[in-house]
Amino acid sequence: MQRTTSPIELSSRLIESLGIRSSLFHMGRYCGQWQASTQGRRRASFHLILHGECYLHRPGQPVCALREGDAVFLLRDINHRITPDKAGSSAACNTMQPLEQTNRAGTGLACGFFELGGQTAELLTASLPACLIFARDGVAMQGARPVFELLLKEAYDQQAPASALIERLTELLFLYLLRAAADDSDQPRGVLALAQEPRFAPLLESLLENPQQEWTLEEMAAQVHLSRAAFCKQFSELCGLPPARFLQLLRMSIAAGRLRNGASVRDTAEQVGYHSIAAFSRVFRNVLGVTPGEYRRQPGTHIKTNEQKMLTH
Repeated sequence: MQRTTSPIELSSRLIESLGIRSSLFHMGRYCGQWQASTQGRRRASFHLILHGECYLHRPGQPVCALREGDAVFLLRDINHRITPDKAGSSAACNTMQPLEQTNRAGTGLACGFFELGGQTAELLTASLPACLIFARDGVAMQGARPVFELLLKEAYDQQAPASALIERLTELLFLYLLRAAADDSDQPRGVLALAQEPRFAPLLESLLENPQQEWTLEEMAAQVHLSRAAFCKQFSELCGLPPARFLQLLRMSIAAGRLRNGASVRDTAEQVGYHSIAAFSRVFRNVLGVTPGEYRRQPGTHIKTNEQKMLTH
């Protein structure tokens, strides 16, 4: 296939196809002793620092100082909490108070959840770290600053801040930050690494457009003008997974996206190259941890932890 999409365009297209939908959990001001967390709900989540300072605590990770204008996006449900002090005091927590335009004491937070509905959401998020932290003076946040300012303006609206508008602005902010982070990444992994590598991007585009095709290693190697052995070696080094396993994950991620959009299990299986529903269901469960029928009823991001580790390290 003759390719017209540049690596940067392909990477952006993958991110823009995520279908991000956010929901606001709580928004307000904390003073004194407090802690905030969205863990335990098996959902991706976010924390936006509206004013003040605080600290992000994660087991096994250095404590991260956060200040006004910073954003934290957790692509998976991980153990974490945000506190007003570096020590992470476990003292009794004060209740969140409403935001006030004239009172910036304490720390203002907007916290919530988001769903990723694109056809390659599982594979794309598995290729990214579980926790993405964007500093207000970082490269990624600089271009997104106008969006954050609009979000702040709405959050401090004294009449009645519109949660729906804040949610849409959060989606736009996350989309912009993800794209900037992917473009600025020194060592992308997984599907993003393939999308940004000129030699492998045409192959990835072909796989995305024709997941039902019976791809062999020889056919994939021919697209990048390498021998089978050289192709397998270079692909694995770049992506973090062998070509056959990556193709399997890609197909299951596309299948998950189609199931989320209401496609039947039978049609979905055929659309990603499986003529046997039993074989498709077996692979789908192996990759995502649930059957296609279960996923169709309760969609979510489920790529198994071993794949996440292989793609992000």
